[in-house]
Amino acid sequence: MKRFDTSVIDAFEKAKAGDERFKKIIEDWGDEVARGVAEIVLLFDPELILLGGAVAKQGEYLVDLVERHLEGYVPEGLIQTQIKVSHLANKAQLLGGIAELVNI
Repeated sequence: MKRFDTSVIDAFEKAKAGDERFKKIIEDWGDEVARGVAEIVLLFDPELILLGGAVAKQGEYLVDLVERHLEGYVPEGLIQTQIKVSHLANKAQLLGGIAELVNI
């Protein structure tokens, strides 16, 4: 997003507001994420996939985006995996790293 002088969060907001340039960027990004999620689903069939990081603040918008694109990569009826966003957002890595020390 540096090229467009905007943050990822702002890019999502612009896409939601109808800016066609940012809608395309976010849709393309969602497709790339869905392709990666599809590989995980097809190889491991997990019960749950959590999407994390700052982008997780997009909530259901993010889940809907990924699930919509996922349909193009996984045959219909084959996806049993739930996709959710982490409520820890950017803190997930930090908390995971110190969990042993603080008994989380």
